[in-house]
Amino acid sequence: MKPFQYPLESLRERARWQLEASRLKLAQIEKTLVAARIELTRAEEEFARIAAESSQSEGVTLDPARQRQRLNYLTTLRARINERREALGGLTQTLERARAECLEKHQRLEVANEHRKHLAAEHAHLEVARGLRESDAEWLARQAWKNP
Repeated sequence: MKPFQYPLESLRERARWQLEASRLKLAQIEKTLVAARIELTRAEEEFARIAAESSQSEGVTLDPARQRQRLNYLTTLRARINERREALGGLTQTLERARAECLEKHQRLEVANEHRKHLAAEHAHLEVARGLRESDAEWLARQAWKNP
């Protein structure tokens, strides 16, 4: 029986490699997204802490320069939080695109695998049929020698 060789194996392998590369890219984006969420949470917690300290010290007479410094810092921190939220939104969109790309490449690989499986089954069927034809031909040849 002749072994099966898939004629599009190089394309199937390429699809597998592309899927692995997309999965790696997706994992990197997810890692970046998690880090961005952690940074955003820390900045929001710091903002809440400083804002709470400012509101608790309202009855206490503070140095105006120190109060202005604290308010400037809160303003800067709020701007940083807004920037991080925007970046997080962009990363989320990038993540969704990467997921869609992974899904598409996974589907391509599945199509190639199904095609390979179909051709392998067809090859096996043809090889069995060829073996049966050879057996029939040998039997007929033996019968011709037995009954001249």
